[in-house]
Amino acid sequence: MTKLMRLTPDEERALARLEKKYENIRRFTKLVAKGDSTGFYCHGFGGIGKSFNILKTLRDNGHKFTLLNTRLAAPGLAKVLKDNSKGLFVVEDIESVFDEKPCLNLLRSAWWGQRDPVTHKMKRHITYTTGHDKWNFEFDFEGGIIATGNRSIGDIPELEAVKTRIDVCKLETERDEVLAYHLGNYDPHIVPDAYSTK
Repeated sequence: MTKLMRLTPDEERALARLEKKYENIRRFTKLVAKGDSTGFYCHGFGGIGKSFNILKTLRDNGHKFTLLNTRLAAPGLAKVLKDNSKGLFVVEDIESVFDEKPCLNLLRSAWWGQRDPVTHKMKRHITYTTGHDKWNFEFDFEGGIIATGNRSIGDIPELEAVKTRIDVCKLETERDEVLAYHLGNYDPHIVPDAYSTK
């Protein structure tokens, strides 16, 4: 990281603490992107760097991915997973999924399945059925899903089974860490009024 302002020793220490937290996010992201993990869920308050670090890590390492955000309904999620069953997906602000049980069940199936006794490869077979033929899907999902949100999955019964089987990271930041980060990246030519004291 290139520092654009001189930081005090306390600010340097705060920035180092924050960078260590961000490194955990980057490490879990790489595991999913390389196929070593089926999923990663990062949660914490909004605007503290969850999505930024995930997306930057994927782009910096040349990983192709599909970004999903805003409203995510179960039929639409089933379709995009089937259409790119070996792909990598990033689901931002997943709270809308928490309010829709079919979507939660679909996500659970995509994140975890049974291992083949011969190949030991995890089989994540997904069957999604509706009353309309064109929205009925059956497929094996071999990709990965990285998701971000503000809430923990610990109190979601439908995801109880996967919370110990995928990587879950709660990003908690302190005020001095965030301040040090912004001071260290302050560029008056890019954001001339963001840190004005006038």
